[in-house]
Amino acid sequence: MSRSKPWFALPIHTLALALIMAAPFPAAAQEFIYTANFADQNVSAFSLNLATGKATEVPGSPFPAGEGPTSITNSPDGRFLYVVLAGELIDRPCGGPTDLLSYRINQRTGALTLIDDQVLSGVCASGVAIDPTGRFVYAASFPLEGPAKVGLIDGYRTSNGHLIPLPGTPFASPIGVADGQNPAIDNMVISRNGKVLYASDPNDAAGILIFDRDRETGTLTFRKAFNSGTAFGAIAITPSGKFLLAPSGTDMFEYRIGAHGNLKSAPGSPFTLSAVALEVDVFPDGTVSVSPNGKFVATTARAVDMQRANQDGRLISVPGSPFGGGFVGFTLAFDPSGHFVITDGRIFRVNQETGALRQVSTFTPGDFVEGITAIKPCEARHGDGDRDGDDCRRDDDAIRGRD
Repeated sequence: MSRSKPWFALPIHTLALALIMAAPFPAAAQEFIYTANFADQNVSAFSLNLATGKATEVPGSPFPAGEGPTSITNSPDGRFLYVVLAGELIDRPCGGPTDLLSYRINQRTGALTLIDDQVLSGVCASGVAIDPTGRFVYAASFPLEGPAKVGLIDGYRTSNGHLIPLPGTPFASPIGVADGQNPAIDNMVISRNGKVLYASDPNDAAGILIFDRDRETGTLTFRKAFNSGTAFGAIAITPSGKFLLAPSGTDMFEYRIGAHGNLKSAPGSPFTLSAVALEVDVFPDGTVSVSPNGKFVATTARAVDMQRANQDGRLISVPGSPFGGGFVGFTLAFDPSGHFVITDGRIFRVNQETGALRQVSTFTPGDFVEGITAIKPCEARHGDGDRDGDDCRRDDDAIRGRD
């Protein structure tokens, strides 16, 4: 009998090794997905199984928010969620108070607990952005009254999820726009080194507004409007920090980020999105998302447009793009692993070699999803056994910033 044990053990170990190598993630590995449900006035939360791509709604979801949840983001360490309320409902004009909410994320279950609710300076709130350290959060709106409708950016210092208004807030752009519900600022992104905040202008040829940012105090100073020649809604910065991307119509505009955060059109820009082949447009208030490794760019259209980025930033349409067919929603996001693209109720697995998408599952968020974000629990990130997330550490690169 003793001789038979090695003979019997070898196939078992070999089989176990084969199964481990075949599975891209441990069976228990998970992330959390959050959707801002504009019409339902709440936030839905789902656990994403990284082995299967299946999303399961977390206990207690959906979580109450308020009137018109629109933009959503999370802290870099995955401990906190920030949601902007536009102060409006479908078929009703905005004009009431708008808010920025902060929630604590339970690192084990994904459940949300409301921490803070700050009333913004303006109305019809739109974008939200967080700096690379997670210490500062910004929300955009515009004034209800005044000589000009300009972009207002409320800035907050964060303290364990609480929001503390910055001295001098709100910070204003001098670029006025016509009256109406269109925001003066749509979306915002912050440079990888934290020195510049870029805000998109969805109204005219001054498509990107540039603010200098003090990394220690978080204060903003308007520098100039970059004349892009076209209006922009969605904008994103690549993980390398070298390029800013902005879709408009059926084109993707790309800008190289130079010294002091100045922008210069990248060679080959604008790049034609593959949605042209279907004679459909990218939604003007849609989303652009970049994979964590910077290899792929996804854009919302009536399908998901996928582009592959080479080392110089040049974009090449992924064969078979666009993917999904039919309406996929107004927003999307890569998950932190970069293996999935998440849209309004549909999850696609990303071929890591080609960038092609394959739908693997569906889920049911609330009505009229305006924002999606996904986080990796910090206990999974650091493996420190922290069940509550109280001592989760931020990435060292994010704390130091990148020059």
